[in-house]
Amino acid sequence: MAIPRGHFAEDQGELDFFVEALVMALGPRDELEDAQARRLARYYVRSLRLARIEAEALAVDTADSVRFSILDGSEEEKKGQAALSALRMSLDWIMRVDGRTGRALERAVVLYAQLQHRNVGNPPA
Repeated sequence: MAIPRGHFAEDQGELDFFVEALVMALGPRDELEDAQARRLARYYVRSLRLARIEAEALAVDTADSVRFSILDGSEEEKKGQAALSALRMSLDWIMRVDGRTGRALERAVVLYAQLQHRNVGNPPA
């Protein structure tokens, strides 16, 4: 499901097209593989979203914050330190979620590969 509104809003049609292209590239042979391919695509979309959030967090104008940090005890220094602290916390959160998403994506790829190695439609001899 696309993000419907806000700074990170997505177009549902574009997202659907992207997911369908990923699923088609994986070439699922049956419903089970199709479901796993869609799961894999969801993890991939989540990973791309996290990259956008990370880029946005880094694009915050921290130049002033860094400049303020060299001032002694001023209100501006406090604002700068608070901004840098918030950026560090955001990036830490992004790294943790990205790590979990990456591991989930890797597991989904392995499971999909295992599914593709089964004999579909051919009963065991």
